[in-house]
Amino acid sequence: MDSVVLPQGPRQLSSPAAVSMTEQPFLGSALLTPHGEGARKGALNIVCLSYPDWTAMSRGVTTLRPKRKMNFGTWNVRTLLDNTDSERPERRTAIIARELGRFKIDIAALQRAGEGQLKEEKGGYTFFWKGLPEEERRIHGVGFAIRNDLLKHLTEAPTGINERLSTLRINLAKNQQATIICAYAPTLDADEDIKENFYCQLDTILSEIPKEDKIIFLGDFNARVGKDSDLWPGIIGKDGVGNSNSNGILLLTKCGEHNLVITNTLFHQKNKLKTSWKHPRSKHWHLLDYVITRARDRRDVLLTRAMTGTDDCWTDHRLIRSTMAIKIIPKCRLQGRKTRRKMNTQALQEPSKRALLQTTLKDHLPTEHPKNVEEHWNKLKTSIITACEESIGYLIKKHQDWFDDNDKEIQQLIDNKRKAFQTWQRDTKCAAKKKIYASAKAEVQRRTRELKNIWWTKKAEEIQHLADTHDAQGFFKATKIIYGPRNHGIQPLRSSDGTKILKDKTSIALRWKEHYQNLLNRSSNVAKETLSQIPQQQTRDELAALPSLEEVSNAISQQKNNKASGPDGIPAEIFKELIQQLHQLIEKVWMTEKIPADFKDATIITLFKKGDRTDCGNYRDISLLTSAGKILARILANRLLPVSEDTLPESQNGFRPSRGTVDMIFTARQLQEKCREQNQPLYMAFIDLAKAFDTVNAMYRG
Repeated sequence: MDSVVLPQGPRQLSSPAAVSMTEQPFLGSALLTPHGEGARKGALNIVCLSYPDWTAMSRGVTTLRPKRKMNFGTWNVRTLLDNTDSERPERRTAIIARELGRFKIDIAALQRAGEGQLKEEKGGYTFFWKGLPEEERRIHGVGFAIRNDLLKHLTEAPTGINERLSTLRINLAKNQQATIICAYAPTLDADEDIKENFYCQLDTILSEIPKEDKIIFLGDFNARVGKDSDLWPGIIGKDGVGNSNSNGILLLTKCGEHNLVITNTLFHQKNKLKTSWKHPRSKHWHLLDYVITRARDRRDVLLTRAMTGTDDCWTDHRLIRSTMAIKIIPKCRLQGRKTRRKMNTQALQEPSKRALLQTTLKDHLPTEHPKNVEEHWNKLKTSIITACEESIGYLIKKHQDWFDDNDKEIQQLIDNKRKAFQTWQRDTKCAAKKKIYASAKAEVQRRTRELKNIWWTKKAEEIQHLADTHDAQGFFKATKIIYGPRNHGIQPLRSSDGTKILKDKTSIALRWKEHYQNLLNRSSNVAKETLSQIPQQQTRDELAALPSLEEVSNAISQQKNNKASGPDGIPAEIFKELIQQLHQLIEKVWMTEKIPADFKDATIITLFKKGDRTDCGNYRDISLLTSAGKILARILANRLLPVSEDTLPESQNGFRPSRGTVDMIFTARQLQEKCREQNQPLYMAFIDLAKAFDTVNAMYRG
């Protein structure tokens, strides 16, 4: 490990018997090494952290209480898109995620990233990036890679301003917040208008950040700020690199306007630990990627350095890592209904598992039921869930991916390439070592594409077999599993008046609540006189009779398998083993005319249709109902359907047997043919009522 000395001097120990660090440096057992680095054999390794917190303990023992730290990174990865014509291997996000994990990065700002969002399960990071659309050349793009276990603590998703700027706000300890900015500045030879526009947008972002917020400014600025700390006091330290250029002057000026400091220049270390990019012609290393903070927060930065071992991701930039004495605090969770996991109903296809479920249900089901319907249902529900957990368990989500399935072999290829590169770097004049490295690099590219082709060929044969055997369920399930890394994250929404974009989770949840309250509780004028003119049917006492066991069994058998369950998490397949118990509950509901609250509640799932994603109206909502409630509704429907067939007019075709869409298309075609034969005009009107069922007056929805 290389020697690192901070610009600030360490404070002396508070203990009277202690010796100051300035008089006695760390030696031997007092050695400190930075996160993720090992000591260099045969050399003195000294690392001095800025202002550590010392506490004098009893018996003359003095210990160091390390501050809670986070590692931030900035990295120009050139692209995250897979291109078969490129020299870079497939699934770059997976490789980058593993590299970020190897250097213990918590949040990384990425440049030239393209557009999209996905989660790398094995890599341990979720990627958010903002770039140019597909029809344009994707030469720009910015985004964030956030460690998955940190993602749950974020209150809002990253905001993509444009293809060069993106922001993220996080909550810190002591009631503080930090705004993280990812930037990709124009190059030195870019038009002045482009540069001016970039820095104007940057100035707007910096000006809108609350004064009390910390700023963590990460990015590839394509600028050289030099090392003239006398000319730019408080903005750069005495350990800069090279000379400044015009882009560097722009960056330094902007830092001066907002009281920012470039932390890369604060630490005395070797040039290879300060530079991030090598010029392709001169072969000289320069510093273009920076970590910038407010000047008042410079003491939070423990170390900013370039990581020299990240050459495996096919980029000409080094990863810059900055360790800071800050920590994200967990978000406060709202107390509400717990989302239940999906039960493993596939296990019921095995006779042994089905028998185990039946036995476990007998052991857990209550023998006596309370008179209150709500208590009866809750007791039955709890017993069912407990029995299912012990017998069939929950479904484990399986995601198949060619990269993850060949993870060990691909990782070995990358390790071999890294070792070959490190060997060559120790003797760059050796042509043989360079050739070995080039061969290892080409082998990674060749073998990964070969593994991908083999994996996809095998999966295509499996899916084709499912299609040939007309196994539609297995076909769609297999297609869904291999689709690729799933998208995760928070979708920002527009406020009801359309003037504001909501980004934090609480505001988004409240916006959805407002949307559905307005949608499902619309006031509508209903002429009661019109309703009274509808011919009344004679009272049929048989419709009010208690549901029989056969009716309940028939209603349960009409429920489809493999359907999403409601808020209780109990699928319909389980009730096929509980006909008698459910019949007892439904009888009590019928006699008391009281329905359990779960039967009336629903979990609303939103599916995007098309258009603007920030508009709530562009989503299709699906209500997931409790299976037991749907069985009760099916009993009612089975009794009312024969009555409705005798009552509904011939013009009513929707939701009636033998009058489906195909039948109506055939009827319309017949009308067209007959009118053409008789040379008669035909007028057809197609009416699509927006939110037709949602806008029915609540009083008449029951």
